[in-house]
Amino acid sequence: MFMAVAAHAQDSGKIDDITIRGNKRDSSFAIKSTMRVKEGQLLNVGALKDDVQRIRDMGWFAKVDYTTTPVTSAAGNTWKVTIDVQEYEVVREVAIVGNSAIKTEELLKLVTFRPPANAKEEDLKPFNNSDLKPTADAIQKLYAEKKLFGQVEGVGPDQYHPSTVVIKIKELMVNSVTVKGNFATKPSVFNKLIKTKPGEPFSMDKWQRDYNRIMTTNWFEKVNPSLPTTAEQDEGSVDLVMNLDDAHTGLFNAGVVLDPQNSLAGAVSYSDSNFMGSGQTIGFNYTQATKGFGGSVSLDYANPFVDSNDTSFRASIYDRLIFHFTNGLGTSTTNSSSQYQERRTGATMAFTRPVSERQSFGLASRFERINVQNASSATVNGPVPYVQQDGEVGSFGLSSITNRRDFDFDPAKGTYLRVDLEPGYSVIRPVSTVPPDARQVKEGRYAFVKLGFDLRTYYTPNKKPRSDKDLSRDVFALRLKGGTVSGTVPFFEQYFAGGNDSVRGYNEDRFWGRNMVVATFEYRKPIQEQFSLVTFFDYGGAWGGYSGVKDFEQSVNAKFHYGYGVGIRFRTPLGPIRLDYAFNDQGSSRAHFMIGTSF
Repeated sequence: MFMAVAAHAQDSGKIDDITIRGNKRDSSFAIKSTMRVKEGQLLNVGALKDDVQRIRDMGWFAKVDYTTTPVTSAAGNTWKVTIDVQEYEVVREVAIVGNSAIKTEELLKLVTFRPPANAKEEDLKPFNNSDLKPTADAIQKLYAEKKLFGQVEGVGPDQYHPSTVVIKIKELMVNSVTVKGNFATKPSVFNKLIKTKPGEPFSMDKWQRDYNRIMTTNWFEKVNPSLPTTAEQDEGSVDLVMNLDDAHTGLFNAGVVLDPQNSLAGAVSYSDSNFMGSGQTIGFNYTQATKGFGGSVSLDYANPFVDSNDTSFRASIYDRLIFHFTNGLGTSTTNSSSQYQERRTGATMAFTRPVSERQSFGLASRFERINVQNASSATVNGPVPYVQQDGEVGSFGLSSITNRRDFDFDPAKGTYLRVDLEPGYSVIRPVSTVPPDARQVKEGRYAFVKLGFDLRTYYTPNKKPRSDKDLSRDVFALRLKGGTVSGTVPFFEQYFAGGNDSVRGYNEDRFWGRNMVVATFEYRKPIQEQFSLVTFFDYGGAWGGYSGVKDFEQSVNAKFHYGYGVGIRFRTPLGPIRLDYAFNDQGSSRAHFMIGTSF
């Protein structure tokens, strides 16, 4: 009852005077112009409170208060209204605290009220509350674009240094990272596979790359990473879990396979891509052809974590039979165009070290001794139509690799670029049964340098993040690869084009030369998670090398050919199986079969 009477009593009487106090830069006239309460009006406390809020909304004042004082005169009771304001100081400095995922310098660029560098005193401006929202919105937008979690908790002048504006940021921090469902792989391996660590800001991109890295190993049937909950985001701390189901990584095979000559061959192989849970790969492969060319054997080893810098090491020792110019799956091989084989005995060794998340450099060495298998100068169809050279090759390679693919084994988006520089030497020893005038290059030791590149790019219209339950995508894939040789190289060290991995529809290695460029386009349409259809178009060739022989005419200058067709892809424990049927620009067609990805 008393409050109502007091309010009624205070509302009675006119306002005789409105005084603004505490303002130095903002004129009293400007402040009064925002008010609806005017001198001469009856005092209305509610309207006066609204005016105080309007003055606060001007943004220039840290505090705004009012007082009303009754004035008694002969003319009657009137009121004096006093508005007390406290102006913000000019902004001399902006400080950002709580950020670690994004550098302060990058965030300061988004601050609308940041004073210019080396600004004069007269150029400094006071802080205004209206700058809070656009600055906070810009900062939070940047965090979202980088797939980070950051909230602006407050923006305002420092309590003890009012000319310094402090922006407080709360980032989502990783409290713990746990792996569940794994029984075979050693914890030390996960310490290298998972780059997200406790105590650092949570990055969705980084956590996604950890998932991709683990998926690429093929050590697990399922990989399911947890994501921050809304409660964890509000709290600012997240406990991450990588849920796994182990898969069998050791694989033994023995049986009959189809060799590159399209004849039966016996094969025995064993491989383990996660040997004793160490992340290391071992492999043994032996194949014995039925046509009497001899067996092929290889021993392979790889270690993706040689040191704390994620340097990887690969090595291989082998004695392999290589078939050139084969016609294709299911095609007769009795004519002379399929009678060139060479045996390569040697070893390779390579180190690769990443220098960033997407960039790495490699060093490699190679030594091989090559012997042509069809040393006889005649077959049932006449003279062997190829350059007959035995010899040796040794080289040292440098490579630069930029990898922005989402998954290495089955990419749906991103790019990949590899550039190789390979200086080396060759020893050419012509086969004794070939007449000297047919040998094309004199025997001896020669130096050479090879420069090659491999560019791949992928696009999918499906923008959803991939998971182990949703890997398949419609994918448009494009590859451009090429190379050139400086110096003298043996016939078997040239670039070759044609067949499975270049211009399909032609014999394997149908075109050869010192230069090579091949472009490949594929559209991959998943039908089921393990099965896809593919349409493709290949265009390219090789030129400028050894002259043509018999029906394999070659070109001195650049001359390109194309092939096109359809194919199918299966995912199996042995790896992806490819079966393509292609037509070429000369009206011929061939089927191509291969275990392994195209690109």
